[in-house]
Amino acid sequence: VDCFDFTTNRWERKRDAMTWNGLITSLYDPQTGHVFSHGLQWDNTQGFWAEWNPITDTWIRRSPAPSGAKAGAAPLIDVARRRIVLLGGGQLRVVSLTPTGSQGYLPSSVMTPTGDTGVLRMYRGGFAYDTLHDKYVAWSGDVAHDLLPTDLYVIDPVSWVITKLTPAG
Repeated sequence: VDCFDFTTNRWERKRDAMTWNGLITSLYDPQTGHVFSHGLQWDNTQGFWAEWNPITDTWIRRSPAPSGAKAGAAPLIDVARRRIVLLGGGQLRVVSLTPTGSQGYLPSSVMTPTGDTGVLRMYRGGFAYDTLHDKYVAWSGDVAHDLLPTDLYVIDPVSWVITKLTPAG
């Protein structure tokens, strides 16, 4: 892992990621300053979550492999509820950032949203947490999955209702 040190204005080399691949998913948690990474989603060896502490330069494995995360799913961190949410590949998966059990794994579950669920089909789309309105926002533009570039999807993180918004004009 290469990190930029803003104090010294230099790049520095850290330990290699515990899980890796060209399709790796990584998220920065602003609350802890840690990074959560996931390797090959379908792989029995690299398909797990790992947590990196950049201060101590240590990695901790946080799930079995495969973890259930889908290839091409777009991730976000919900800082209010302390969870990772993955959208795409036909599912909406929630991963708690509170480790449980003797191995310290992050529990995950697949949610069953209602409403305009077509966005579940997206592959590598955009996905963000709107902290001001406490909603998740998704966009794709993947016309192969009948998702138009002008459509936005708003997901309520409590009721799991998905609403499609098509801007006027």
